[in-house]
Formats: sequence, structure tokens, C-alpha cells
Amino acid sequence: MPGITETHSGRLAGTAFLFIGTASLGCGASLVFISTERLLALLLVGAPACITGTIALLSGAAGLATRIELSRDTLALSVPTWRGCPLPPIVHRRIPWNKVTKLRHRKEIYHLLPGQGLPMEVDCYAIETTDERVVLAGRFIPRLASTMRAISDRSGQPLQEDPPTPAGIWASLMKGPPAWR
Repeated sequence: MPGITETHSGRLAGTAFLFIGTASLGCGASLVFISTERLLALLLVGAPACITGTIALLSGAAGLATRIELSRDTLALSVPTWRGCPLPPIVHRRIPWNKVTKLRHRKEIYHLLPGQGLPMEVDCYAIETTDERVVLAGRFIPRLASTMRAISDRSGQPLQEDPPTPAGIWASLMKGPPAWR
């Protein structure tokens, strides 16, 4: 119904990432202190666990902040600017429905190993307005595909399918994700 506000958030994923990050940091730090070979424990387990824990904590914070609200007059977005994982910074936008000009979907295929090895597909959606493009991607927003269909219904813009786009993970980290055409 057009007058009812729908809210979609990443609260569950954010809470899980906060728990995982805290546990990982705690295990990584405590192992260094209880081990008899502290340097070896730091290098082999402690540092990787703490790095992973920090990334998980950042993902949790961004996941908790993620929110898509569909109201009668506007689309309100609080979403991470990263593609495949929800890391800060968070972009906040309030877009009137008549400013939405195009909705797009494509799969970005990231290869984690050289030579097209270990492909990882990421569903990416773009909301284009008269002023900018906001890209939503990853699995941290539950039911993102159905959320985009609801945005399509409210805005009156069809969801356009673009062809899959291959991308190297390291090239994307160094130069940014693949551009939209």
C-alpha cells in the first residue's frame, strides 16, 4: 500500500558481525597472553584473528546502521558505500520518488584467484536519480532483491537487468569497483 512505510535493515547481520568481531579479537588477544611462545602465537594466530575481528566489528557497525525506508513520498537510504561487504562510510540520502530515474541490477563476478579462479558473484543494484547514483550490493541487507522490487513499484521505474560484469578482486581494491555503463 502506498501510504504505509516499509523498513528494511541490516540489523541482524550487523549484530552477528559485532559478535563475531568481538569473539575474534578476544581470542586473538588472549591467545598471545596465555601462550608460552608469544611471538609465534602473535604471528600465526593473534594478528590474523585481530585483523579479522576488526573487519568484522566495522562490518557490524555498518550493518547496524544500514536502513532502507520506503515511505509515501520518499526513499530514505542509510547504506555502506562498499560493494561486497558492509564497511563504513555510510551514505545517507532522502530521495523523492519523482527523482528516481532508473533502477538497475547486475552481477559482479569477482575472481579471488588469478586466472579467473574462485569466482564470487555479488548482486549489485543501482538507484539512479536526477543527481546521482547510489549502489547497493552484498548480502548484508536481507531480501535486497525484494526490496528493490518494492522500490520499483513505488517509483514506477522498472528494474533493468544489465549483463554480468567480471572483476578482479585486487584490481577492484586498488582502483575501485567496475564502472556502470
